Amino acid sequence: METLLQDIRYGIRMLAKNPGFTAIAVLTLALGIGANTAIFSVVNAELLRPLPYRDPGQLVRVATANARIHTVSGAVSYPDFSDWRSQNHVFQNMAAYVDSSFALTDIEQPAHLAAATVSARMFDLLEVSPELGRGFQPEDDEPHHHVVILSHSLWKERFGGDPQIIGRVITLDNSAYTVVGVMPASFQYLLQRETPALWSSFSPLRESTADSPAMSDQRDAHFMRVIARLKPGVTVAEAQSNMDVITASLAEQYPDTNKYFSAHVVSEQEELTHSIRPALFVMMVAVGFVLLIACVNVANLLLARATGRTREIAIRSALGAGRKRVVRQLLTESFLLALMAGALGLLLALWGSAALVRYSPANLPRIAEIQMDGWVLAFTMGLSLATGMLFGLAPALQVSHANIVDAL
Repeated sequence: METLLQDIRYGIRMLAKNPGFTAIAVLTLALGIGANTAIFSVVNAELLRPLPYRDPGQLVRVATANARIHTVSGAVSYPDFSDWRSQNHVFQNMAAYVDSSFALTDIEQPAHLAAATVSARMFDLLEVSPELGRGFQPEDDEPHHHVVILSHSLWKERFGGDPQIIGRVITLDNSAYTVVGVMPASFQYLLQRETPALWSSFSPLRESTADSPAMSDQRDAHFMRVIARLKPGVTVAEAQSNMDVITASLAEQYPDTNKYFSAHVVSEQEELTHSIRPALFVMMVAVGFVLLIACVNVANLLLARATGRTREIAIRSALGAGRKRVVRQLLTESFLLALMAGALGLLLALWGSAALVRYSPANLPRIAEIQMDGWVLAFTMGLSLATGMLFGLAPALQVSHANIVDAL
């Protein structure tokens, strides 16, 4: 430990003695480390961190697959969803939702709001309870039961956090809706790209008009997305087998609408990230090459600088320092450079991550979760140490191998 402290003190003196070299090396490495850290913060939020629900591994997406054109559309009709929900034996719960929007007009500042129309038990499936009021019940899906649940932000911003909001009637698209709940501020609804300001029941979709039957009565109207929670111990493959049996039976019962349709079961985590996974992989590879180039440049700087230190190393060796001792001293200096670069790179990554959040598309899932947490800090530390070894080892070995007699 004492010799290590000596190496660190000596390394700091040598780096301070050459501020120009130190600044160039640190800045070069910091750009590479900062870029890698910023992209890893995105990868961590999008791909590595589990969904913010209880037992997220049990959540699956159940989509419609078309065997005639060999595609998975995702959209499901209400009659199919109803049959899937009643006939399966692999899911604890199953719910459906539709992206929607409403015009809120009976307040001082009318607003157009992003929303989601969801079936009963959706929040039970996600195992999240409203902060105020209740979730949707099966009777809320029946016609003429217009009820809504507000997001915490909408409740605060548009209704002043009114504690008496439950039971209040608001006007959405010129129709009266009763507020039955308010979700917690921490709740994240990740099932659609744009964060909803409120959730409405399926009731309007089950109401017929003079011109057309209700959407819920049309088996060929594929307009919903379906999410389910697996029973404990049930795998995705087992759920897929059960759904294959159900959809085959429906194809026999309703050949006009279901002949070519089956179900496709995939984990919700995979469903949310499959479209951005290739792009993130490409970005990680690209910034990895940037860091590799930075390491090569710094290694060349160290080799050039080592030429002027040949006599110093020779004297240390002549006084009894072994080759391992010399290599350790030079690697200590490299690690000091890498740690300084890592600290600066982390600051650059903080700025870069904020820029990514600010300028990324609004439909990027989990964008609000991009942050510098413990995993990102650990990644930066590990990357800095690996970088120090990568660019420092070859110059250290070459300098320590110099001929003492020739050098003196």
